[in-house]
Amino acid sequence: MSAQTSLSLSLSLSLSLSLSQISISPPTLLTTVTNTSPSETYTLLTWSSPLDSLALQLGLVAITTPPDGALFPTPKIMVKRAMPPPTTSLVTLTPGESASKEVVFREPIVDLEKLREVLDRAGEKKVVEEFG
Repeated sequence: MSAQTSLSLSLSLSLSLSLSQISISPPTLLTTVTNTSPSETYTLLTWSSPLDSLALQLGLVAITTPPDGALFPTPKIMVKRAMPPPTTSLVTLTPGESASKEVVFREPIVDLEKLREVLDRAGEKKVVEEFG
C-alpha cells in the first residue's frame, strides 16, 4: 500500500469509514469515521471498531502481501474489558463530524518467544502469576 492509497465505504446509520496510509516508516494507517447524517447525532463505542486503539492487535486490520494478496500473519490478542465501558471509550459524532485513529504497525507488545518459553515451562496457571 503506498502512502497515497485510501479506501472509503458507507456504513448503515449514515456513517462513512475512510482508510488511508499516512506514513511508510513506521507504516501507519489512519482510520476515520464520519457522521454523514444531516440531522442525527451518534454515540459510538470504540471497542472492536476502526477507532479502537487495539485495532491491529485485535485482528480488525488484515495485512495482505502483493502480488497474490496472501494474508500476512500478525499476532492477535483477546481483551477482556470491564463493563460498563468508561466514557473515554465512547465517541459522539454530530452531523458532519469525524473521529480518527492512527493504527501504527509496530513490533508486538508481548515478547512471544518469552511467552512460549513460560508456557512450556510452567503451564497456564504459572503464566498468570508471572505476567499479571
